[in-house]
Amino acid sequence: MNDQSDLVVKAIQNGQGALTASHELIHAVSTMLVAAIQSVSNASADIGAIASSAREETVASNDIATNMERIAQTVEESAVAVNEVAEAASHLQKLSNRLSAATEKFKLG
Repeated sequence: MNDQSDLVVKAIQNGQGALTASHELIHAVSTMLVAAIQSVSNASADIGAIASSAREETVASNDIATNMERIAQTVEESAVAVNEVAEAASHLQKLSNRLSAATEKFKLG
């Protein structure tokens, strides 16, 4: 009976050792899961920041495109105005030449 008692005691001690080891492993896994959750949370925050930056860049790019279109339109309008001024100057030059020719008839002398 003494041998059986020793075996039972040894089995209980082995069970207690296994429970202690299991408890330590569960604690280690729990610590690792907390660290993993924190890493996922940090990554999620970083992804959110990247998405926000991408949205800001999209808005800025759209603003730049709009302003470039306005500049192109202004340049085009300026080119039209320059052509109109050049035509008007040419017309004025022709009128000036005709006026000079007409006033030549009235010179005394």
